[in-house]
Amino acid sequence: MSYNAHRGIYTSGADEIGLNGSETVQPTAEQLRAFINNEIATSDANVNRTKTANEFVKVYKEYGYVDDQYNGALMRHELQSRGHWDSPSITNFEESFHALNKSGLLHIDAKKIQAEQARLLDARAAEIRENTFSLEKAEAMSTDELYQRGMGFKG
Repeated sequence: MSYNAHRGIYTSGADEIGLNGSETVQPTAEQLRAFINNEIATSDANVNRTKTANEFVKVYKEYGYVDDQYNGALMRHELQSRGHWDSPSITNFEESFHALNKSGLLHIDAKKIQAEQARLLDARAAEIRENTFSLEKAEAMSTDELYQRGMGFKG
């Protein structure tokens, strides 16, 4: 089934090849070929879009994205508005996510965001502790290393 923007209606495969309602018009070979090629392309696009969407959701759930109908509809609209609906990439999903999140429209899991922020803070604190100069570190250094460090060199 596809949407015909010119006529403002949805059409089925039968409509697309000239079979509508009670008419028994036989499609031409060219019409059948075009119909089959369109169905294959549409099917491939749906499969690829679904695969990419699932990858996006898997990663971004960790960053607070809520996989619900509301967010799905917003993401679809944003991807369509940006012209990426037919064959979106992960980058297209990410750009849409950031735009919608920045505008405050998405449902977001605040607990996941807080957990990620806490993890980042813990990692930064561990990095600071690792780089902090201590008596134990000074005792493990050679005299030359201590001199260079005292002169401001951080080799």
